[in-house]
Amino acid sequence: RQLSCTPRAMATHILTFHRGQALNKLTRRRASLVVSASSSSDKQVVLVCQNKECKQRGARRTLKCALALAETLNVQVEEQDCFGDCAMGPNISVNEKMFYGCKTPDKIAAAFATVEGIDADAVDEARTAYENSLQ
Repeated sequence: RQLSCTPRAMATHILTFHRGQALNKLTRRRASLVVSASSSSDKQVVLVCQNKECKQRGARRTLKCALALAETLNVQVEEQDCFGDCAMGPNISVNEKMFYGCKTPDKIAAAFATVEGIDADAVDEARTAYENSLQ
């Protein structure tokens, strides 16, 4: 699994989340991986939190919807461990901009609409197609 395409922002999220706590070995490793990781494709990357707290709030459904939209819109979706804003999850990051509480296809589509080079009408069509596939 690849990590973030937004290295500095993700490292800041991780380090800020653990402020006031001694950084354990795993946290330091995550931060260093985020700083050094890069995307292997030319596609824009949308990050979807899959941490325990976000999963309890519906992050699996969010990821499923994001993957469906991404297939239509030629965007890459990656799972992210934690953005540090668990109480507002499930969370999505697009181009270092955070979208909180992405539980519905409308909110997920709103996040995708901010991807550079993606037409808002194409996002709406992809969202509609996804919603129709659920029925």
